Amino acid sequence: MQFKALPPDVQADIKSLWTSYQQSLKESEAFLFGMGNPVLVKAAIDNVEFGKKLPKDFYFHISQEPLLPPLLRLVVFAARQIVGDVECDLIKISTDGRKVSFLRYPNFDRVPHPELNYRVKVYLPKAAHSFQDYADSTNPPVLHRKEAFLNELHPDYGRCLQLTEHEEELGLLSRADIGLRNGWHAALAEKNLSENDYELVPLGTGTPASEEQRC
Repeated sequence: MQFKALPPDVQADIKSLWTSYQQSLKESEAFLFGMGNPVLVKAAIDNVEFGKKLPKDFYFHISQEPLLPPLLRLVVFAARQIVGDVECDLIKISTDGRKVSFLRYPNFDRVPHPELNYRVKVYLPKAAHSFQDYADSTNPPVLHRKEAFLNELHPDYGRCLQLTEHEEELGLLSRADIGLRNGWHAALAEKNLSENDYELVPLGTGTPASEEQRC
């Protein structure tokens, strides 16, 4: 398509972002190539300084999406073209760039270990998606290390980090089954603990475990 045939607003965007129309086409082709190149996607993820990185997946909070490098923003954009604008709190991108998941935690801003309400998973190569509903589950996935998804200036960052460090000291985060509600509750019960907001307290008391240990 000739440059003059483009809508005026698109022409204005191109002029503001690129030195020429040909340059915009060249960079667009590079973006599309990058989306299908696991090496480039993995490199883009490695350069991000926020979120939670696992060997096969990268998680970040929805508020951090504008901070993503262009290639990763394009991957998320492509996923939304398949499923629409899904309400979510966290987004997960596989390190090969082939899968994007939109994760909804209704209590993310209110509790230290929010539970997953639903997951919409998009498989980009096939333009397909799946929906997993946990709303009525008796054993939904539970989120840990919430500070990994928060900016350091966030008001809850400090107490989330402090709670994670305390849980690590107590050995609560070393169990393989804490990713689900029943396993997490079992881990707490094994230590005779319960949760009270962002504190761990001995069962049947309202005193933070850290304070009892100092007595």
